Amino acid sequence: MTQKKSFNEFSTEYIKIISIAGKHFCPFSWHAIWLSSKNRFNSPLIHRFEKLINGEKLSEREVDLLTIVKAMFSIIKTVGIMLVSWLVTRICLWQKYKKNILSLKGKDVYLIKSFAYKHSFGQNKFNDPFFGDVPGYLSDNNKNILTIYAPIGCMFKSIFENRKIDKLLPFIYFLKVTDFVWPLIQIYKNYNLKINSSIYFFEHDVTGEINTQYKFDSLNDNTYFSLLFYKAFFNLAGQLNVKDYVHTFENNPWEKMCILALRKRNKNIVIRGYQHSVLPLASLNMFPAEGEYKTCPFPDKILTVGKVVADILKSRNAYGDISITPACAVRYKYLESLKFEPSPIKKVLLVGLEGVVEAARVAEYVIDQAAQLSSWKIIIRTHPALPFEKLDIQNRGKILKLDNVFLSNEVRVIDDLKQSGVMLYWGSAVALEALKMGIPVIHYDFERCLNYDPLFDFQELKWTVTHAQELSTVLNLVESLSEDILEKKRNKAISYLNDYFYPSTPENLSSFL
Repeated sequence: MTQKKSFNEFSTEYIKIISIAGKHFCPFSWHAIWLSSKNRFNSPLIHRFEKLINGEKLSEREVDLLTIVKAMFSIIKTVGIMLVSWLVTRICLWQKYKKNILSLKGKDVYLIKSFAYKHSFGQNKFNDPFFGDVPGYLSDNNKNILTIYAPIGCMFKSIFENRKIDKLLPFIYFLKVTDFVWPLIQIYKNYNLKINSSIYFFEHDVTGEINTQYKFDSLNDNTYFSLLFYKAFFNLAGQLNVKDYVHTFENNPWEKMCILALRKRNKNIVIRGYQHSVLPLASLNMFPAEGEYKTCPFPDKILTVGKVVADILKSRNAYGDISITPACAVRYKYLESLKFEPSPIKKVLLVGLEGVVEAARVAEYVIDQAAQLSSWKIIIRTHPALPFEKLDIQNRGKILKLDNVFLSNEVRVIDDLKQSGVMLYWGSAVALEALKMGIPVIHYDFERCLNYDPLFDFQELKWTVTHAQELSTVLNLVESLSEDILEKKRNKAISYLNDYFYPSTPENLSSFL
């Protein structure tokens, strides 16, 4: 019988075998797929291995002809869409490209890679959703900046808006027509690579699982996109003298492709990776295996949102001589202005759900418990990426019979938090925002091998509940706190948050220089 493994045992073993597996494949193709990144949201192998060591039978998976045909059809469709987008981009942004590139010719360039959403544009400005004040600070310090972005759900809107904005271009502009075919050739060349010797995850031979996942990932649209990033950044670095570069750091495939391309053009470039959000231990993508930093395309410097995350990364001793520095939390700047106002705990429970399928299980638990919480108002806030109507909730019909459960209509998280007294979460970063406001939080623990709690190392003003426990019991504990103890816990929580998220001061922003 398989013995249940602790988080440390599971994560250490998984990180090790993925690193070993990578040595059996072509390094370039390996870095382009999700499997190599260990990203918990995009690499199903993590969850399959979790089931495996819990004694569950894994469903059969096979990359058959139908799977290949469907995948290739999806990729070809993607190629068509990208070609049309590229053509529109070239036509609409030709003048903007000439102005930006010509103004930077012969100068040392500081390149920023970010993303763009619909709300990132307004009043003829680009409001960088990940780097905030950083571009302005760098410009004020005489850096010649250029921001390259990947649009998320707003390709044509971003092209239209970009015509009015300088020092900004979409990555797709730097591609050539032949570059859209090149990734297909790479995928074809490396698709049949496999591991021929056995790899064990504890006592389980997982060689077949890894080989199968490699094939699935090779046929994933994201692999095609990652390879496009390589070509775009290789072309861009051939046109400009890129001396400094920064991108969001999650060890995702596109990041590694950008690093490989830029370093091929300029070995002396300084590359920074900005860790821009919370860091639960389940983020195995952020924890390399021993010695992996020598072969994996990592940044030269890692900048974090504050001291807490920097200490977590340093504690693993896995990044070798790569610099890890607390910078600031530019995405959470609005937290700096939040003022905590002491008050009794309101009987309003905010349930913060993530944009992942597991959020449905949290919602089911709350709906089942709601009947015992008639004196509490319960607000369920879903993630924009996965609204309530799209969650696969088994007991959805019960909501109609409950008069104390409501779905949030607020656009801003802060508006839900202001009316809440306690927050229930699984892995949501909103929990840290709640603590900043002195709101007690309850972590819903799935009791898995992976720890999804972004507050795993903090216990003040925080409680934990499992599926087998009654939520009312935990809420009673929260309510029973005396004013003195509540105040002490709130003060410790705010102090912890101040270490987690550093403010965007000139001193902290200087880490980007």
